[in-house]
Amino acid sequence: MSNIDVKSLAQAIATQGAGWQAGETSMTALSDDARRARLGFVPPPDAPSLEDLDRQLRSGQRSHEPFIAAAAIGAPSAYDLRNVGGRNYVTAVRDQGGCGSCVSFGTCAVIESTLRVAAGDPALDVDLSEAQLFYCYARAQGRNCANGWWPDAALDACRQGLAFEQSYPYTAGDQNCSNLDPGWRSRYAKITGRQALSGAAIKEWIATRGPVTGCFLVYDDFFAYRSGVYRHVSGGLAGGHCVAIIGYDDAQSCWICKNSWGPGWGDGGFFRIAYGECGIDTSYGPYGAVGASIEQQGAWSGWASEGGVLTSDIAVDNNADGRLEVFVRGTDGAVWHKWQVAPNSGWSGWASEGGVITSNIAVGRNADGRLEVFVRGTDNALWHKWQVAPNSTWSGWASEGGVLTSNITVDRNADGRLEAFVRGTDGALWHKWQVAPNGTWSGWASEGGVLTSDIAVGRNADGRLELFVRGTDNALWHKWQVAPNGTWSGWASEGGVLTSGIAVGRNADGRLEVFVRGTDGALWHKWQVAPNGTWSGWASEGGVLTSSIALGRSPNGRLEAFVRGTDNAMWHKWQVAPNDGWSGWASEGGVLTSNIAIGTNADGRLEAFVRGTDNALWHNWQTQVFAAAPAEQAPAAEPVTATEPAAASAKAKAAEPAPM
Repeated sequence: MSNIDVKSLAQAIATQGAGWQAGETSMTALSDDARRARLGFVPPPDAPSLEDLDRQLRSGQRSHEPFIAAAAIGAPSAYDLRNVGGRNYVTAVRDQGGCGSCVSFGTCAVIESTLRVAAGDPALDVDLSEAQLFYCYARAQGRNCANGWWPDAALDACRQGLAFEQSYPYTAGDQNCSNLDPGWRSRYAKITGRQALSGAAIKEWIATRGPVTGCFLVYDDFFAYRSGVYRHVSGGLAGGHCVAIIGYDDAQSCWICKNSWGPGWGDGGFFRIAYGECGIDTSYGPYGAVGASIEQQGAWSGWASEGGVLTSDIAVDNNADGRLEVFVRGTDGAVWHKWQVAPNSGWSGWASEGGVITSNIAVGRNADGRLEVFVRGTDNALWHKWQVAPNSTWSGWASEGGVLTSNITVDRNADGRLEAFVRGTDGALWHKWQVAPNGTWSGWASEGGVLTSDIAVGRNADGRLELFVRGTDNALWHKWQVAPNGTWSGWASEGGVLTSGIAVGRNADGRLEVFVRGTDGALWHKWQVAPNGTWSGWASEGGVLTSSIALGRSPNGRLEAFVRGTDNAMWHKWQVAPNDGWSGWASEGGVLTSNIAIGTNADGRLEAFVRGTDNALWHNWQTQVFAAAPAEQAPAAEPVTATEPAAASAKAKAAEPAPM
């Protein structure tokens, strides 16, 4: 049983004037082995061992951070997250039991209180799953109750999402993650990163953002702590431990910490420890949690009908004042449209713009904000019409000639000029452009190649347009402007075997990313490794797609992909942080009979538009500017790289699409 002589320890504390009180606790009642099992911090492989740190501290080789009063950096001289103007931002003390999972408990405690501080709500319902963090994420890294973990790895794991306690309740003892609720992503927490801190920056962080991790050496006398400011007095090194530092007090030169040994230890489960003691503020961190948030499913409205009878996919864009406007082909072959009557608001009735069209509709926005629509007519030529003023009525139809064998793609050059791209009768890529912003149009010009898909276009961070197509080998081919508003490169292959059109999005940092369906029916993507740069290899995001891919981007820059699944419902997944990895798949239901169009409301909320089984226009929108995800499907095999399209390198000009 215990080898801690509490009476002798109390005398040693008094003799040394150490300033804390020892007594019998829930830990002193345990055997040495049982106490050590309730630790669990081990340093990462590239850090000094616990024994090395112990020797350095005992010999004075490891210096403490110089004391800087909190007042010197504009922070209060004392701060306790349990009492901030009478408000308690700290969640309840828990008990890790006989498992070395302290890192998981300390990390969850840090994120829980950080979320409450960020929300300004001490009553925020946030009880995170230490079990998922340890038995799923740590286990995947080879960690268990006996060999422990470290906090930087734990915080990094939380970027993938952290379940709430009810999705995986904690019990002590190694587990294989099988008890995790598959629907845990219905409501979960995540962070975007961690911040290493030292000295006075720790105090500033606690006083403005929330707790930080604190990992330190535990000696035998610590198990008998009851109150006061702990300083090591006697006993051997028992191991390493991690907690949440929830406050500080410059008058007592100490940190205030939340432990995970239950309320029967210490001061109701809390303790104070002197600045620099046992390496708590100078070794292995401390770390603060960055970008903590709660994500939840159900951020979408549900499906609503806008009526009509559609015979095409939907096109959508924003008016100059931010109002969304949608365009479709009706049963009479004409272009029909409807629009929000105010930004982020309800919708008008249907109105016809006439014409007889034989393609889907493309829409672009001129430099002055006027929308312009492009279609293929019964003569297979390119026809267009435009708003006569921003947010206003429409011109008549005008032809730009050519003979088109694809839908039309439109984008805007760096200088504001619209440019239209099509496939001609020779299978090559043809384009024409406004000769000045908001102006008239050039003639047709060929960029060669032999295309087996519609054209997708993206705009690089430096403003250069880049085109993406599927070649005769079913690989992804692209070409790009060599300078903004300039001439074009030759064709280059990015490999893969595509079974869909291509979708292009731009990450928050400016890197383009393309999305396709592979031969396994899954979603595959590749991305520029730097803005305006070269490309990664292919990566799968799983799923089984029965449509092309639609993309949206949230106000903070996270890309979101939308597809139709094998159940004909709308499924989506999104980046968990800007420029970062992806969530699992989530269904928004519905029965879709078209591809999906995504628009962005003036307030940043995404809105999806589809054709339903009744051929009417249906839509579904975010009720707030984020969404969440459920369990992820398993990836399949990578698309196989094929050879170059037979005519992709042919630069000889073919016959121009004949004007009508």
